Amino acid sequence: MDPVSDPPPSGPALDPPLGRRSFLGWLTYGLGAVAAAAVGIPVIGYLFGARKAPVKWLSVGRVTDFPQGQTRLVTFDNPISQPWDGMVAHTGVFVRYEGRDEREADETKAHTFL
Repeated sequence: MDPVSDPPPSGPALDPPLGRRSFLGWLTYGLGAVAAAAVGIPVIGYLFGARKAPVKWLSVGRVTDFPQGQTRLVTFDNPISQPWDGMVAHTGVFVRYEGRDEREADETKAHTFL
């Protein structure tokens, strides 16, 4: 630097222009923050928003409607359906009454005990 042709700057020093290395560093930090938010926000929403709905029993008939040892198909409207569900909201279950003293559950079959 030649003191005659390049006089020292007077006044406050200006910040140097943003270099390529600084720019890429800030770009990396920004993309990392976007990725962390994209993953973190749904996880936090799941953890704080998870509420179990109360279980409601649905009456499908009286015990006298199901003869002992026979399987009957019972159809009903799903209580947690939405207006746009249409015919899918109408569902059914097989009910078999085995008597008052038997309470055997098998994992391979759906059971409804009356």
